[in-house]
Amino acid sequence: IVASGQYTKANNPHNMYEGTFSGRHLHVQDYMNPRNPIDLGNKTVLVVGLGSSAAEIAAELSAMGNAKKVYISARSGRWVTSKLNNGKPIDSA
Repeated sequence: IVASGQYTKANNPHNMYEGTFSGRHLHVQDYMNPRNPIDLGNKTVLVVGLGSSAAEIAAELSAMGNAKKVYISARSGRWVTSKLNNGKPIDSA
């Protein structure tokens, strides 16, 4: 498989800020690798960004109980709504 596009190469600017962090930094490409699943059970997770991949990962981690707590950090406010209403897609008639 050959990946191409704007987000092919992970941008990990973790050394740009003062201070230390003893946790693990992951990029969406690290999380989305089915050959190397990441166990985030019993961990507190901060998802940085609120694009579609970030929102899907945050929802997956929180809904399936894959993480103890999930936080989202976004540059600006967003409306976040469910795709389901009583278990049915909201866009179906």
